[in-house]
Amino acid sequence: MKEINIPFNKIFNNALIMGIKICTTKNKKYGEIGDYFRLRGTDIYFKIINISRIKLEDIINNLYIEEGFNSKEDFKKFWLTIHNKLQLDKKYYLYTFIKKWLRKRNGL
Repeated sequence: MKEINIPFNKIFNNALIMGIKICTTKNKKYGEIGDYFRLRGTDIYFKIINISRIKLEDIINNLYIEEGFNSKEDFKKFWLTIHNKLQLDKKYYLYTFIKKWLRKRNGL
């Protein structure tokens, strides 16, 4: 178990803090189950509880809410601002996580 860095767009900060966004889709592998990451600019940590490889089409159809979006269309629009295309059959890393703790002054 180690601290890793997973990049998030700032628009997700509230959804992450409130526990609405509980997963994220990435092109590459950032860590392992049990690793943890800090929300940039905060002392809030999240623990990775699952990593899977899943097609973008399945994420759009089944996990857009867990990704922090209100609709499939919202997810697709955001995706296109980052990736410029929808590769529906391509498999991505899906990280599922839970909010775990706040960092204290003398460590975790």
